[in-house]
Order: sequence, then structure tokens, then C-alpha cells
Amino acid sequence: MIDFECALSNLTIFKNKHDAIDKVQLSKRFALNWKTLFKTLFHNQSTFGEKIIVRSPQYIKELVRLISATDKRTIANYIMWTVVRALSRDVTDHLRALNFQMNHVVFGLRADYSRHFECTKEVMEYMDVVLIKSYTHRYIPDGAFIAIRNMIINIKTHFIKILNENTWLDNSTKKDLIEKVAAIKHVIAFNNEIDRQAQQLRKLTLSNNHLLNVIKLCSFKSRYNLENLNRKVNFKWTDSLFEVNAYYSVLQNTIFIPVGMLESPFFNLSAPIFSAYNYGALGSIIGHEISHALDTSGRHADKNGNVGNWWQSEAIRIYNEKTNCFAEQSGASEDLSLGENIADNVGLRISFNALSDLERKGNKLGEQLFFMSFAQVWCEARGTNEIEDEHAPAKVRVLTTLNNRNEFFNSFHCPQYTHQKCTLWVT
Repeated sequence: MIDFECALSNLTIFKNKHDAIDKVQLSKRFALNWKTLFKTLFHNQSTFGEKIIVRSPQYIKELVRLISATDKRTIANYIMWTVVRALSRDVTDHLRALNFQMNHVVFGLRADYSRHFECTKEVMEYMDVVLIKSYTHRYIPDGAFIAIRNMIINIKTHFIKILNENTWLDNSTKKDLIEKVAAIKHVIAFNNEIDRQAQQLRKLTLSNNHLLNVIKLCSFKSRYNLENLNRKVNFKWTDSLFEVNAYYSVLQNTIFIPVGMLESPFFNLSAPIFSAYNYGALGSIIGHEISHALDTSGRHADKNGNVGNWWQSEAIRIYNEKTNCFAEQSGASEDLSLGENIADNVGLRISFNALSDLERKGNKLGEQLFFMSFAQVWCEARGTNEIEDEHAPAKVRVLTTLNNRNEFFNSFHCPQYTHQKCTLWVT
């Protein structure tokens, strides 16, 4: 079983390719009983269209080959092991202790979570759609949503302004890029889709048996996602609503700002020099996520999330030349960190430009607070297990990004020790 899990791990492909395959070709390319699989998952009510999106076809091909070469007993034991591992913290103290030992070795976890902490975490994970509005009403100040919405609009406007003033893009590509940025939508904390899911969750009957409740809640989430897989939704969250992680969805051309970022240190309505603090912290993150629309991955999709070759060849050449500067500056590869480093730099620039229209010119105190609040939100304790995170270490992200901003050096009267500065959309 361990050999099988190691073999599965070795199949992992970091750079995924997507293929749209019809049902007939699906069965021909991958020797699995798809009909039985779909019937089991969807209770014989599958309403898929003719095309199915397959993520990383090469992985599926290798997976089918591995399964075919492995005896059924090993596969059955592995499935049971994954179930036990997933539920181990919800069964007995003995299994919780074993789970901690594994997490200590694999992830470097120094102390186990308290039962109180873990129960709170599980409620937030499984019941987030029910709790979100109550939490927001209790902890998020009046005016926060309007202020953040205005920040997003202002930052988008300044990104479009930068693209309009760009001198190396051809008119056709520039027009398409501006249309894509203008079409970026946003969701702050929650939306109507969350209300729909909450209504369904409230129908669930729970008991005093913790393990059975966890299984019921896990099953509900899986079933809800499967039943709504082919239903068109306006905006769909991919993370827990309480995850402190803003993100950009390429397919939806939408940025998502979670409720955890509507509070300090990301956002504070009562902060001194309100705009400088908030544009440096949350504003730079909003700019970062908006910038993903045109980073090394996002640029391949148009405003509707359709992937294609919609850039002129000369624009691609110059774009690659300019992004290579960021790669050389930080030592990042395209596979892991380059897109994130580009978004850091572009995001900070457009947020600073947006702030400059709100603050009087030469306000050094405001500029200093902007850069300090930007750096503060990236404080972290980073473990060695995170070496393959797509984000560079926070210290590297902050220093490399600030190195490219002359305004930072000017506001703090710092000597500049390097002449290499990278820019993308401005010359």
C-alpha cells in the first residue's frame, strides 16, 4: 500500500494542461468504466453536455495505467486508509495522537491543536455558509463594504489608465486587455450563491454523534458540488469563506475578497491616514489579484475565461522579455513564483497610483504608511515544507517588490543599492 501511495505521488504534475473531450473520446483515451463512474457519482442523473473538461490528461493516463497494474486488494486498502486518515481526528484520542505524530514529521507541527480550537475550525469549515452573515453583521463595521468596493473600482480604473498609456502594446491587443480588466468582477465576503447553499444545509439533520455529523457534513458538501456541477452559477467560491486568502478566478474573471480581509491588519476604517493604510495593505492585495488577469497564466484567457491566442506576436515577444526581468531578479521559475512576483509588483504600483489621486502630492507620511502597511501584511512564520508554494517567501516578496519602486526609496530617503528595476506595463 505504501508503494502504491508513493507511485501515486510520483504521478503528480505541477503544470496542468486542460483538454475538452467528448464522452466517446473519453472512453477511448482513458480505459476506465466512465459510465459506471458517472452513474455512481450522479445517481444516474448525469446531465453532462458533449464536452467534458479533463485537467491534466497525462496524469489521468498514467493513473489508469497504475491502477490497472495494481491488485484490487491494495487499492481497497488504500481507499480505507485515506478514509481513516481523513477522519482520524474525529474518532478517538489515540487516532488523534497518531495523526499529530504524522503531521509533526511531515509538516513540522510542533504542538497539537486543542479540542476547542479544532471544534471551532470544523464549524467554520463545514458551516461557513450559515455563519458568514452573522459573523459579518457582528464584526465588520458599517461602511466597510462600500469603502472596499470603491477601492476595487479605483484600483481597476488606474490599471486601465496604465494600459491606456502603454507604449509597447499594439492597438488590437491593448483594446482586448483593457476590455478584460474592465470586465473583472468582484465578490466581497459572500454572494447569493452562498444563501442558496445555506438554505440547503439548514435542511440537514444532525445528532449528538460527532463522527456521524462530520461524515454527514462532508457528504453534503460533496453531494452539493456534484449536483450543481452542470448548473450555471454567477460566482462560485473555491475556498472556505473564512480562509484569509483573496484570489482571482481565471474562468470567472472575478476577484474574491474573503471576510477575514475586511479587518485589521488588512483593512481598518478608523486607521490614521485611512486611505494610505488601507491602500497599502488591502489595496495592494486587490491590485495583486486584479494583476493576475494579465500575468503569465492569466493572460492566456480572455474576458470570458476562454483560453486562446488573442495577443499579437510582437506583444507576446515584448511581454516575455519584460517578465524575464522579474524572473532574473528573484530567481523565480514560471512554474512556481513568476506569476505571483509579477502580480506583487503590478499590484503595488496600481494601488500606489490609485492612492496618489486621493492624497495630496508629496505627503511623505502617507507614502511611508502605505509602504509599511504593505510590508506588515506579509509577516509570516514559514516552514521548510512550504518550499514549493507558488509564492516566494514573504521577506523576498516584500524586498524585491519595494526594490522596484522609486517612491519607496524617496519617501524614506534610502540609498538605492541596485540599479536593476523591473517594470511591465510602464516604460
